[in-house]
Amino acid sequence: MPRIAHTRRRLTKEMVSGFKPRASKFIVWDDTTPNLGLRVYPSGAKSYVLRLTFTDLNGKTIQRMETLGSVADFPTPDAARNKALELRQRYKAGEDVKATRQAAKSRDTTLSEALELYLAARACGTKPMKQRTADDYRAKMGYGLAKFMDKPLITLDTDTVIRWHRDRKLEAPTRADCEARYLRAVWNWTREELANLELPEWPTARWSKQKEWSQPNRRKRRLNRESAQAWMQTTQAWENDRDRALWLILYYTGWRIDEAMTLRWEDVDLERGRVWLRDTKTRDTYQLPLARQSVEVLDSLSGQSDWVFAAAKKDGGIGPMTHPGKAINRHRAQSCVEWSPHDLRRGFISVGESIGVPTAAVRRLTGHVVNQRDAHDGYIDFDADDLAPHVQRIADALEAMAHGTAGEIVDLGNRRASA
Repeated sequence: MPRIAHTRRRLTKEMVSGFKPRASKFIVWDDTTPNLGLRVYPSGAKSYVLRLTFTDLNGKTIQRMETLGSVADFPTPDAARNKALELRQRYKAGEDVKATRQAAKSRDTTLSEALELYLAARACGTKPMKQRTADDYRAKMGYGLAKFMDKPLITLDTDTVIRWHRDRKLEAPTRADCEARYLRAVWNWTREELANLELPEWPTARWSKQKEWSQPNRRKRRLNRESAQAWMQTTQAWENDRDRALWLILYYTGWRIDEAMTLRWEDVDLERGRVWLRDTKTRDTYQLPLARQSVEVLDSLSGQSDWVFAAAKKDGGIGPMTHPGKAINRHRAQSCVEWSPHDLRRGFISVGESIGVPTAAVRRLTGHVVNQRDAHDGYIDFDADDLAPHVQRIADALEAMAHGTAGEIVDLGNRRASA
């Protein structure tokens, strides 16, 4: 609360303009209108304020300082006096003017504003949302829901949302479902946090009953015996050492590409064949073994910066590399193989399962979430030494597949056909 002056004066236009700022803000009270004052800030800005005492609907006595507006908003102090009397009458009638004003402001909240409020809230807490996830929210909602982003959220009723989703599914069903789930998260959070909006419940029951969700179409593309050889030949002849090393690491480890690109040398132990992956997608940090092939790949890099896969930044510094999308497109054109970094992950998992590596071991090598509710799976606690033989078996099988040599690979399709 600013310091209150002991003297009261009848405020005039000349007097208001003549008050000089001080080191701290202060208030000069009007001697004709009770509790009306002029607040002067150190910056020189001035505003009219009204000190109120009222009883809310619950019978609680509340004291509040209301800002009537800047001095520039009132041609004379008399105009401010009239505003103060009007405001006092509204409070005496039982209206909480501040709550009314906040409710009106909340009802103008756009979907874009609600999204930013949601992301700001999710950035805090015990499990803060990762920046990449927040960026994905902005990108997907900003594209798929572009026509709604600058409109008040209360205009998105159930029928509007369902019609949008049906139209969007005709273009991209998987993206439509993802955008709808993001919208649902923002909607439900806003409904609880901004009660003044009086948003209805998200139409979950109608959504499911009318089968609005698309059938999931999980990608299964990976390198196989036919494509792996062409992919490996192009990779080994690739002119960029860093890109080549990155792709080979993904091929022999099954890691997510972000886990590899953000790897630091301080988390790599080539002597023991161990590596620490930190703050992964599942928010875990764990130690994993490296197969012989992976150690050889990492040993071929220079190690002259903190990052294993380093890149120069615009500011002249060195940081982790960004997604090599253009390089992958050139690789596809040269190898005539359609692939993505996640295809290499699917290949690692598929080969591991096909040669009989325990599913629990494959799951831990690739950083998938362990089902802690399952009594058996929750008891399994592999360490890097336990996993080392498994990752080496998978890497040997992948190497044999890529070079067209005999290896520990079971062709499940041919086995079923012969059966």
